[in-house]
Amino acid sequence: MSEKVVSSQQFFLDREDTLQKLEGIFERVNNYSENKFVFVIGEAGIGKTSLINKFLTSIEDKDTAILTARGYEEQDLPLFSFIDMMKDFLHTYRNFTRGDLFDTILNLAKLVPSLEPYVTTTQEITKTVRGISDVDKYSIDNSHYVFSNYLSIFQKISKKKTLVLHAEDIQWFDSTSVELLFYIMKKIDKKIMIIVSYRTGFITTQKDLDAKEKFDLLLSLDKDNSTLIELDSMPENLYPKFVEGFLGSHKLDSETIHNIYKQTDGNPFFLKSLLRLLKESNVIFFDTDSYWKLDASLDFPFQLGLQSCQDR
Repeated sequence: MSEKVVSSQQFFLDREDTLQKLEGIFERVNNYSENKFVFVIGEAGIGKTSLINKFLTSIEDKDTAILTARGYEEQDLPLFSFIDMMKDFLHTYRNFTRGDLFDTILNLAKLVPSLEPYVTTTQEITKTVRGISDVDKYSIDNSHYVFSNYLSIFQKISKKKTLVLHAEDIQWFDSTSVELLFYIMKKIDKKIMIIVSYRTGFITTQKDLDAKEKFDLLLSLDKDNSTLIELDSMPENLYPKFVEGFLGSHKLDSETIHNIYKQTDGNPFFLKSLLRLLKESNVIFFDTDSYWKLDASLDFPFQLGLQSCQDR
C-alpha cells in the first residue's frame, strides 16, 4: 500500500470511539432527532479535519448531501467560505439542483454575482432556462435576502437528503460568514447536521480573541442539541504504530521513538513533519533490506522543537 493509504489507516488509532460518536449523532439526525450540532476542537495538526473527513467518507452512501464551508487564514472577503461552498455544491450535485431548489439558487446568484458562472453551467446541464439579474456586488443591504436564500437552499436539500454541513476552521471565517452560520443554526429544521471545527491555541492577537468569542457564541447557541468533542494528543504507547504508519517498515529503537515523541508532543501533524525532515536530512535512511533505519553517525535533531516542525 502507498504511504498515503497506510497513513490514513494508522492515523485513526485511538480515535475509533470519537468516530463512532459522530456516526451515532448522524443516525439520530437521520432519524429526526434533535441532536444536530457538533463542535470539534483541538490544537493545530491534532487531527480534526482528518477525523471529520473519515466520518464524512463513512456516510457518503447513506443518502446524504455533504457540504463544506472552509475558512482560510489569508481570506477575509464577505461570505467567501459559503460562496466557495456553493460553487462546490453546484459542481458536485448537478443533477440535484432542479425545480424549486434551482429557483432559490438563481435568486442567490442575483445577490452574489460570483456564483453566476457556476449557476449557468448547472442551468445548461439541467435544461432550465432562467434569467439572472445583474447585480454589481454583494452588499450589506441585501444580507437578509442572501441569508434567507442560503437557509432556503439548506432546508430544501434536507427535504430530499440528510444534509451534513462542515464549517471547517471557523477561526478563519470572515465575520459575515460567521453571522450566516449563526443564522442558519438558529433557523434550521431537522435532518441537518452541522459540524464546526475550531483550532485552539494561544490567544496572542485581537483576531484570535475575536475568533474565540465567535466560537463561544456558536457553542452557547443551543447546548441541549450540541456535542463538544475535544481532541487530545496521542499517547506515547501508540507512537510505534504511528511511526510505522507514516514511514512503513522500520528498525527505529524505542529510545529514538521516545525522542521523536518528546519533539512532537503527541501531535500527528508534527510527527509526520519531523519524520519527513529526518528523511530529507538522511538522519534516517531506507536500507537495502527495505527498512528505515537511524544513521547513528548523524546527530538526531533533539532541539528541533515543534515550531520547526510546523514551519516545515
